[in-house]
Amino acid sequence: MGLGYQKTDRNAFDYDIWFDAGLPNLALRGPQCELDAANRISFIGAAQTFGRFVKHPFPQQVGRFLERPVANLGFSGAGAEFYLKRPELMALLATSDTVVVQSMSARSVSAGVFKTARNNGVLEFQTGPCKSESYMAEEAYRIVKTDYGEDALLAQRKAVQDKWLEQHRELADQISGRKVFLWLSNEAPNDNLDYSRSAIGQFPHMVTGEMVSKLPDMGFEVIKCVLNPEPVQILINDHSHMVERVFDTQKFPNRPDKLRALNVYYATPALHDKAARMLCKALL
Repeated sequence: MGLGYQKTDRNAFDYDIWFDAGLPNLALRGPQCELDAANRISFIGAAQTFGRFVKHPFPQQVGRFLERPVANLGFSGAGAEFYLKRPELMALLATSDTVVVQSMSARSVSAGVFKTARNNGVLEFQTGPCKSESYMAEEAYRIVKTDYGEDALLAQRKAVQDKWLEQHRELADQISGRKVFLWLSNEAPNDNLDYSRSAIGQFPHMVTGEMVSKLPDMGFEVIKCVLNPEPVQILINDHSHMVERVFDTQKFPNRPDKLRALNVYYATPALHDKAARMLCKALL
């Protein structure tokens, strides 16, 4: 997860990866912190919280501005079940003063025909002609549409959306402190549901405005951070200060050449800055 980002992005970004003895095999985004510090704010989410392609992700900015200890517990591809399956992470959330839950995709949910792998962005078919085969989420949902049929795709979306709500209710029940849900996207709720180019829509995939509207009843304060249009981020080598083709031809043979030095998916520094400002205002 984080180690993969460090290896791929190392010429452009140093994520200060570190490990804690209480969280075996989990690479954490730096800077290193005291995970059990009093009055801390814990942040959970996927690559957007981890801060891929960002030198100062919004959790770090919030901690610096508010002069509060923070724990960045963001992991690549994570969904709510990533945390619910790990008692050591849930124990940290249960003892946090405040927990900020980034909007995580409904694609990262085990339900219907899919079970998530260790990285929640990879899905394994549980039934049908592709049983036991694993694919990245976008390709897996494309296969459901083409090989299982449109009705199966609609049923699959409904299954993961229902499970997403169930998992967030379970998260809320286990967090005793203040709970904040951060919608972090370049699309407003429901605008992310354009399935014309992808069977999972835009990030956060398949999460609807109606789903978000149910979160306050679970105890979440909802903050909607949207930046549209979001500026394209050019990736720069941290040493030479030249354009860095992070997505090289060997590891990413199918990526168009014109996109090899561009971030066109992950939250940009501009979106992180806006999220930090909105969170600071709310938390103050």
